[in-house]
Amino acid sequence: MSNTHPVMLRYKNTHLHSFPLILIVGREPNNDPDSESTYESNGLPFNKGIDENTGKEFNNTKCAFWNIAFGKFAKVNGTHTQQIKKDFEYREACPIIFTDASPIGIPNEKGNKWRERKKLGELKFKEQLEKIFKQKDLLIRVKLVIFSGLDRDKNVYEYFKKEFETYKNDHGYDFRINENVPFFYGTNSKKIDDAIKKEDQEIFKEIYNEFINLPIKKQS
Repeated sequence: MSNTHPVMLRYKNTHLHSFPLILIVGREPNNDPDSESTYESNGLPFNKGIDENTGKEFNNTKCAFWNIAFGKFAKVNGTHTQQIKKDFEYREACPIIFTDASPIGIPNEKGNKWRERKKLGELKFKEQLEKIFKQKDLLIRVKLVIFSGLDRDKNVYEYFKKEFETYKNDHGYDFRINENVPFFYGTNSKKIDDAIKKEDQEIFKEIYNEFINLPIKKQS
């Protein structure tokens, strides 16, 4: 495949800090049509811009998946989505990082995405797991992993979920995993709230309290 995308997304200087992190695992990226993941973590753009790899315009200001993640984190900590994104921008870092179960992108406009997902075999999931667990500098800081939307079709994601736990144990990580959170989309908001348990919320608060004490960068 000619197009590629980083296996893990982190915002600006997140990797230069030591505050704890939350890892959100989605199904697959949809901003990179038919692209495959690399062994890299890279930037998480919040706004509009031009993709350096493809030269195409992107607009992530209304990305539902990311905004739901930020919004749930914000709500537990007594703030809201727009403010928490400003807090991230002011500090040029973000305590939420993202990856996907599948290494292969599916375009937003693609019909019947489940047909494509069911084509994935164990080999592709294994490749993705190897890429994810190469990101040791980020994973060592992760306190909570949330699988978003991987509960819908166990026949597709059961291998990934089982092997993720195996990789976690084999590499000696002790982060908590919540496997059963619905896909991060607005119509699932109440179900997402119900699935984020008290233990998760306590981790949200712990991470926020450490993150928010980072110095604010001088704004131009």
